[in-house]
Amino acid sequence: MLGGAKRLATSLLVSLLAAAAVIPLLPITYSQSSQSFAVTTNKSVYHTNDRIIVAGTINFDDNGDVKTKFVAIKMTKEDMACGQQNARIERDGLFISRSLKALCGVGNYNVTASFGTQSTTVGFRVAHDEVIENAELIKIRDNITQARDKVTTKIKELVNADYPISTTAVEKYQLGALEASLAIESANYGESASAHKHADKALGYLTETLDVLSSEKLASPSQSAAVDENMQRIATAIDRYDRLSDIYHTLVTLAEKNHFSDAIFVEIHSLLVEAKRLVDTKDANSAESTLALTESLMDMARVKLVEQAGVTYTNNPREDNSRAVKAPLPIHNPQASNLSVSADRIEERAKKQLELGGANTSAQNLIRQTINFVNSARTAIDDGQYQSARGYLSNASKCLNNVEKQIQST
Repeated sequence: MLGGAKRLATSLLVSLLAAAAVIPLLPITYSQSSQSFAVTTNKSVYHTNDRIIVAGTINFDDNGDVKTKFVAIKMTKEDMACGQQNARIERDGLFISRSLKALCGVGNYNVTASFGTQSTTVGFRVAHDEVIENAELIKIRDNITQARDKVTTKIKELVNADYPISTTAVEKYQLGALEASLAIESANYGESASAHKHADKALGYLTETLDVLSSEKLASPSQSAAVDENMQRIATAIDRYDRLSDIYHTLVTLAEKNHFSDAIFVEIHSLLVEAKRLVDTKDANSAESTLALTESLMDMARVKLVEQAGVTYTNNPREDNSRAVKAPLPIHNPQASNLSVSADRIEERAKKQLELGGANTSAQNLIRQTINFVNSARTAIDDGQYQSARGYLSNASKCLNNVEKQIQST
């Protein structure tokens, strides 16, 4: 599944870069109706005899049972209709129009693409044919085009060689391509100051893109395979975490219904929190070992629940086996009892570590912090704030784990 997503992303990036090498990159204007429906033109400024090409993408999944396979394209200037056409949608959601001509003369135009109940619009301008470009603006446009094409070629080579491209490099490239488009547009308008401003920004971003690509330790194909393997392990760990979380909530619900209290549930909760952190940081080895320990504790919790069920049944020998009704233990509030037992257990561990810590000032400070968390948890239990109490106990357990690591290392 991950491999397929990677191939799709690579194919998409190659397609975009290939298009960027031929057509100036332009900011795409999205309608308010849907971000999965986009349209753009091959230029932002045309002369009166230029041919206009409209292209875009659409996500079929966002359009219900719409049967048509065409996008309706309409070109307007102010309130005048200046041309329309239907463009066929390909299987991948891409559509490209046949060439259109600006029939309403010089000025600002809008192109609106419609599909089903959705529509999106992009603007462009038709300029006078007699606009004279000076040598300075021609040089700016040529320099920007060359710089952008150089970076585009570099990224295409890396993608085709199956080298991973960092998010930083992609973001820098996108910003550079956008500024390059704005610089070329300003040059086409004859706006020297704006062309210089956007050209400077574009060259800065494109240079930074090349710096990132050259300074990073680009992974070899074998290293790339190792990265893919780690990502697959992380994906498996995420699935395992979700499954264990569901089991944990089921066990807690059963414990509360049967008025069963045990500190093991707080320990499981702390391990799940830690496992989620490790998964988020892509630490596959630690995540797998933490989840294995979590699953082991859950097995113990199941055994305890079964044993508790057996005790309650023994105390009610006349109860029908098929109904398996549990007799409640004399506990006023199961949640409060569970949390109180956990608080006592953590405090006992803290006191033992205080004896072992000796003159280790750092360990003593952590132990005091642990006890403060335990006291805060007890206050929250008394106030009926059980979620807060769980948070305090989780923090206390983490502090205590750090204490044990420090003492073992000395």
